[in-house]
Amino acid sequence: AAKVVRGFEEQKARIRAATQEREKKKAELETTGYDDESYRRSRKLAAAGQKPFNLASLRREEERQSNVPALYLDINMGKRKGRLGITKGDSPRVLAERFAKVYSLDGESIGKLIKLITSTAQAHQIPLSRG
Repeated sequence: AAKVVRGFEEQKARIRAATQEREKKKAELETTGYDDESYRRSRKLAAAGQKPFNLASLRREEERQSNVPALYLDINMGKRKGRLGITKGDSPRVLAERFAKVYSLDGESIGKLIKLITSTAQAHQIPLSRG
């Protein structure tokens, strides 16, 4: 009589279960999932004037274009230089505070920076918010 390896039956059962699971997933993929109910639902939506598909990348492209700075302001801080983009509707205070945070500037520099941003924007006719 042939000797059976320990765990052989468990391995066979595991392989059979895996094969059945794989075949089940394959059968699920082959079905389209488009039955009578989903067809009726899609026809109902179409009859109600379903909205056309709006691709998010188009909206994001418009947002990117609207956020393109109208002007770049190069700021010389001794050994370091920084560039600040000014967009229509920006707040000079917020821009100055963010710039100061990035470049570790003090309160006095923030005040000077606000005046510089405001005067430059006015000279180039860029409308800013009052925030």
